[in-house]
Amino acid sequence: MKIGFTTFATAFQQRGGLEVQIRATQAALRQLGVDVNIVDLPNDRLSNYNIIHHFSKSQEGFRVIEAASKLGCATVFSPLIPFVDTQIEALKIKLVCYTLHKTLGRDFMTRWDTYTEGIKKADLVCALTNRERSTITRLVPEAGPKVRVVPNGIGQEFFMASEIKFGEKYGMRGDFVLSASSIEPNKNILRTVRAAKAEGYRVVLVGSIGDEAYYNRCLVEGGDNVRYVGEMPYPSSLLTSAYAAAGAVVLASFSEAFGLVPFEALAAGTPSILTNASGVDTPTSLPWFQRVAPDDDQGLRRAIRIAMEAPRDRESCRALVQDMSWSSVSKKLLGLYEELMRREGGRI
Repeated sequence: MKIGFTTFATAFQQRGGLEVQIRATQAALRQLGVDVNIVDLPNDRLSNYNIIHHFSKSQEGFRVIEAASKLGCATVFSPLIPFVDTQIEALKIKLVCYTLHKTLGRDFMTRWDTYTEGIKKADLVCALTNRERSTITRLVPEAGPKVRVVPNGIGQEFFMASEIKFGEKYGMRGDFVLSASSIEPNKNILRTVRAAKAEGYRVVLVGSIGDEAYYNRCLVEGGDNVRYVGEMPYPSSLLTSAYAAAGAVVLASFSEAFGLVPFEALAAGTPSILTNASGVDTPTSLPWFQRVAPDDDQGLRRAIRIAMEAPRDRESCRALVQDMSWSSVSKKLLGLYEELMRREGGRI
C-alpha cells in the first residue's frame, strides 16, 4: 500500500497547524511501516500511489481529488472546512451558491462549492472533530456514511518535555504565559497580552510573524510584559521546553479547526486555555484545562489567573491527553486506509 499526501501549493511556506498535521501524520505512519510520501505535484505522478489523501483549506482541493480518481487512485479528503453549526446556516450557503450559479453559470465556483465537490468526489472523508463532521453532513447529507473522525495527535516529545533548557536559556520558569502560534489577528494574541498584563503576568511569544502591524501592536500594548523569542523548529527540545517552563499556555483564537497547542501544553504538564471557537468538544477540567470565548476579556483574565495560581501537577495535566498520541491517531488512520483497500470492486 502506497499513500500520497497532497495539499495546496503554499501550505509549507509558513509553519502552522496544517504543516504539523501532515508531517507528524507521515512520520507516525512510517513508524507503522506504511509507505507514505508528500507528493510533489509538479514532478510526481498521482498514479504512482494506491491512495491519495488530500489535506486542504484551499479551493483547488477537489481538482486533486478529481484527478486522482480519474487515474485510478482511491481518495481520502480532509477538507478542514469552516464550521456551519445550524441547518439554517447551511441552507443560506446553498441558496447563495444556487443564486450565483443561476446568474453566472456553473463554471463560477464559491469556496463552498469546492469543499462540497471534494467531499462528494472523495471515497472517504476525514473530519478532525465531531463538529467538523456535523458541518460536512449539513452541507452534503449524502456524505454521512463515508465521513470518519480522525483527530490530531501529540508528539511523544511533549510528554517528555522538561523546563530546564528554556529556563536556562531565557531565565524564566513558571512565571509567564506562553503563546505559541503564528502572530496574526485570528490567533487573538493581543487580547491574551492585555489579559495577562492586567493580571500582572508576562507573555512570551513563540512563532512566525504573520502580520507585522499586529505583532507591533502586541509589543506596544504589552510593553515590558511581552517578550518575543522568535520561531523555534517543531518539535525541537527548546520548543517543548518552553511549553514545560510556562505557567500557562493560551490559544484564544477566533477560529480553530482543532487547536493542538493547548493539548501539547497539557502533555508537557502545563495548564492550558483553549478558545471555544474550536472544533474540539473537550470540556473544561479545572484548573488544568479551560475553555473561553474569544471575545470574553474578563473570562480570559479569570482563566489565566486560575491557571497561573494552580499548583504544578504535571501528571494531572498529562492524564487528560494520554490517549492523544500520534501513535494512536496513526493507527486509526491506517485502519481507514485498510478499509479502502478491502472494498470490493475498488479501483486499487
